[in-house]
Amino acid sequence: MKRILTTLVVATLAVQAMCQTINTVTSSPSSLSECTVLLVTATGSLPAGKVPTNSPFVTAGTTITVSLFTGSGNPGGAYSSPMPLGTFPAGIYTIIVNLIYNGNTADTETITRTIAPASNPNSGLATSPTLCTSDPNVPLISLLDGTPDPGGVWTDPQGDVVANGIFDPGVSPAGGYTYSFNVLAPCVSSQTTITISYLPNNNPGTPGIVQVCALGGGPNIDLVNYLGGSPMAGGTWTKPGGGAHNGIYVPDVDPIGVYTYAVPGIAPCGPATSTVTIQPVPAENAGEGMAAQVCYNETAVDITQFLTGNPNQNGGDWYGPTDNYFGPFNSVFNAQVDPAGTYYYVVYGSICPTDTAFVDISIIPAPCTPGFEEFTGNVLEFTVMPNPSEGHVTVELELISGGHDQRLDVVDLHGRVVRSEQFALNGTWMRRDLDLSDLAKGAYVLRVTSAEGSAVQRVMLR
Repeated sequence: MKRILTTLVVATLAVQAMCQTINTVTSSPSSLSECTVLLVTATGSLPAGKVPTNSPFVTAGTTITVSLFTGSGNPGGAYSSPMPLGTFPAGIYTIIVNLIYNGNTADTETITRTIAPASNPNSGLATSPTLCTSDPNVPLISLLDGTPDPGGVWTDPQGDVVANGIFDPGVSPAGGYTYSFNVLAPCVSSQTTITISYLPNNNPGTPGIVQVCALGGGPNIDLVNYLGGSPMAGGTWTKPGGGAHNGIYVPDVDPIGVYTYAVPGIAPCGPATSTVTIQPVPAENAGEGMAAQVCYNETAVDITQFLTGNPNQNGGDWYGPTDNYFGPFNSVFNAQVDPAGTYYYVVYGSICPTDTAFVDISIIPAPCTPGFEEFTGNVLEFTVMPNPSEGHVTVELELISGGHDQRLDVVDLHGRVVRSEQFALNGTWMRRDLDLSDLAKGAYVLRVTSAEGSAVQRVMLR
């Protein structure tokens, strides 16, 4: 018996060890040198409840041994364990990764990598180029002398990084542009500064943006007022897509887009240009309101359900019958506290006009059916969708047991049955489409009744 037990324990440990695997070991960056940090990543699989933790490494000559230990943690499975090991002298290195489980090595992977000698970056030689404001965009590295290495970082005269290392004449400021490499020892960092100046030319101003309402309307716009700087007067305008323009943007007549202003150039520079972009802003939308009827005993009616047309939910406010502030978009109406009357939702506009939607709320005295769902008897689930609806709804009914006759009533808030139909349900589930588009907008109750009980759901027609 003791021998069998020992065998079982050994077999169990062997199975657990087999679950500890390293599938691959990779290194980065692709080109290693004495000046780059060697990053090793091991990927593999572990049993559930285990994750690799701690990754100490030991260097002996050109052999680097990394140990991954597993311990309790998040659910296991596939794992990826990145390990930055640091910088190393030039040479050919053997990297051994051991996966340790319960103090034993469960798996080992070995890779060989070559680390090249240090290579100092070359940032090129300084120049002092002169450009026209009308020149096309130019890569800054092309303005350096010598043989600069690619991959450095450009900063402008204010110390900000230059996107993609591109100089945009007429937009980018004149001054010193610095190309730099910041590297690790024993490599030596390098940087070079070029000084860019502009040849004399007439000034078309700097680019500007003007926002207009996407719905149109609003006053005419003199585009020159939206150019920055000190643009020279008397230039010419071109509208989006080409064609002459007089520089006065007329809403609902002129196209949205980029308008270009050009002034004559001073030789050897050509005409200088700047732009004004007409940017449309979506119109404010408070939605469309409707008449609403609320039972006298309802205390938490979401009045946003009485708005149609996807109103803006941010930046709007409700006001009550006496123009009093009622609350933000998702405010609720309490029939026992709040008065009946006209409530209005206002979405404020700056570029586009302010928009307002009105909801006339009336309070229905007793008896009336409040807006709640109630299941009794044989009903397990009763769903009405969509809700609110434009007039067509789908009813889904699930019963606990089948074989019962049902009646479906549509009831208004005064308790009057405005639609009724009988149907037999042999199974336990029913789906039925209803056309209620001929009924007046407002709240209704759908009531399903049988000998075993009833279920009600409120639906809003809008």
